[in-house]
Amino acid sequence: MAILDESGLKTQIRNKTFSSVYLFYGEESYLKQLYINRIIDKTVNESFKSFNLHILDGKEATLDMIAECCEALPMMGEYSVTLVDDMALNKLGSTENKKLFELIGDLPETTILIFRQDTAQVNPKEKSWAEIIKLVSANGSCVNLSKKSAAELTKILVAGAQKRDCTMKPDTARYLVSVVGDDMTSLLNELDKVCAFAGGRMITQKDIDAVAVRSLEATTFSLSKALVAGSFDKAYEMLDTLFFRKTEPTLIMGALISAYVDMYRAKVALINGQSATALAESFNYKNKEFRLTNGARNASKLSVDQLRNALELLSETDEKLKTGVDASGARLAIEQLMVRLMLI
Repeated sequence: MAILDESGLKTQIRNKTFSSVYLFYGEESYLKQLYINRIIDKTVNESFKSFNLHILDGKEATLDMIAECCEALPMMGEYSVTLVDDMALNKLGSTENKKLFELIGDLPETTILIFRQDTAQVNPKEKSWAEIIKLVSANGSCVNLSKKSAAELTKILVAGAQKRDCTMKPDTARYLVSVVGDDMTSLLNELDKVCAFAGGRMITQKDIDAVAVRSLEATTFSLSKALVAGSFDKAYEMLDTLFFRKTEPTLIMGALISAYVDMYRAKVALINGQSATALAESFNYKNKEFRLTNGARNASKLSVDQLRNALELLSETDEKLKTGVDASGARLAIEQLMVRLMLI
């Protein structure tokens, strides 16, 4: 039938013109769960879910198991739904692959088969995935649900606050995104907490700072900002927070390196007479252009050479951590790095 965007999927669900097979993929797990639930709610009677809804772990299921579920007739309803989670459809053997093509090409009219790829990533440019997408779209619908842009998330949060009997200005919503990150599940969970804390009034940045859990990216951005400003106490506080949360040292390093890379790219663009976000497309900052804007602000007092030196120090420490040092050794290495970064 088609490759659907979110709008097309909404229309399909609203009109109850369901496809016989779906492939859900993309970065936004929350939206995949949301729309799969809506399809199930519209097609499976709650009283007969145990008969008409079949959920399989794709890491363990075989095509024969899936076919058996798909062939089951619905009880007291129009549809039987089979949901398969994270099956490596692009890595099937020739026999299983043939079964997949036969199954999808001849599904019963009473069956809706849904493949959800969550932890298993789909690369449409990869030949094997391109063939799967072609197969599903010819017989049903492929739905790619990617991350929302900062502007889209801002609108969702402002509307979400209103539904929770609070008000939130767009600037405050953007601040919440910068603190929590762009994962919708995390954002809406934190919005619930902030709205409960605000108690029906206008939400402020102070409310967010008081109760929202900062993402790894946001915390390391604050850490890098403190290092550039020469505020070791603030930087140490951020590092202490990360270790208190039992964040893996290699993840801390990865996020810290990303923050400095953002600064370097933004700085290079600015000294060449371009905007801080000029390199966004070249380095895949889709929906995350704000990272370059923040990076430019952070790097305003640093030269390109200083940033290059910082990246060399970060690389050295990253390699050291990957040699297998213990937790205390990893923390010491990062603290030594922080001092060296402030002395650049």
